[in-house]
Amino acid sequence: MILDPFPDDPDRPTIVHVRTHALSDRKAPFIRQTILGLRPWFRNVVVTPDVDCLNPTDVRIEKASLATLRDPVACFGLAAHLRDAYPSIALVMGHMGNGCLTGAPLAAALDVPMLGIFGGSDVNVEFPKPTYRAAYEELLRMPSARLLTVARYLREKLVANGAPAERVTAWHRGVDFARVRRADHAARLGASAEEK
Repeated sequence: MILDPFPDDPDRPTIVHVRTHALSDRKAPFIRQTILGLRPWFRNVVVTPDVDCLNPTDVRIEKASLATLRDPVACFGLAAHLRDAYPSIALVMGHMGNGCLTGAPLAAALDVPMLGIFGGSDVNVEFPKPTYRAAYEELLRMPSARLLTVARYLREKLVANGAPAERVTAWHRGVDFARVRRADHAARLGASAEEK
């Protein structure tokens, strides 16, 4: 028997987030903040190989290896498990290029739209490489795939590399500086600049 983590709202739409590296506060904290920011409106399930941070009890974690996500048979098994465990799956969100690539087969298996968020090196380094190109072209062929970039120039690069312009949006992430601890070296640099 599967217990609904939101018994008071069984129809709450679910987003399945795909992260190919550990979900972490130290590496790419903006991904975790994006997920936490969606909590008032969505049930959030993170499919990841590992977790390197504390998460609220209402963010569900499903550990899955990259091999599982890349194997079509295993991916269909994971999709069946997710459908049983989390009703009302509405979207798969891939974080960074690798999350998009590994999330696309899961979105297809779940028969839901795919939203890929591109942040920089995925567009600047991976996207043009022949080793990644076929996988990205497969992602772009998904009629339900939509792409977000964190800067206008990244959007332009994706479009120049074949992404349909009407399916790519630039989305500028905001950072709450009151919640971010300034790095020690940045504090020293700021103090030496004020002395001059």
